Amino acid sequence: MSYVSNSHARVDCLCFLVIGQLVARVKLGAWLQPDRIAELLVIWNAGRRESEYIDSSALSGLSEAIAADLFQIPDLRDLGALAKLISGKGTLDYHAPGVQAIFRICMARLASS
Repeated sequence: MSYVSNSHARVDCLCFLVIGQLVARVKLGAWLQPDRIAELLVIWNAGRRESEYIDSSALSGLSEAIAADLFQIPDLRDLGALAKLISGKGTLDYHAPGVQAIFRICMARLASS
C-alpha cells in the first residue's frame, strides 16, 4: 500500500487511529489488532471525498505508541471524555480542544519520523 501524498490527510488519519486506539484500550483493555486498524482505515476513508491510500503498518505502530503516551492523561482513560472527541457522524470533532491537541501531537510525531 502506498503512502498518502497529502501530509494533512496522513496527520488526520493518524489522529483518527490514535483516538481509536485510546477507545479500544479503555473499552477492551488492549490496543487494536491489525484487523481492527484496517476497519478504522475503511471508516476513516469513507468520510473523505477522495480515497487516500495509507501505509497502515507504519501508522498502526505509530498510533499505538502515541496512544500509549497519551494514556497517561486521566481524561484520555475515560470513555465519556473520549466520546466527546467524536462527532455524531463518527468523525473527529475538530472543534474539540482534545482533538486539536492530539492532531498537533500527531503532526509533530510524523514530522520527526
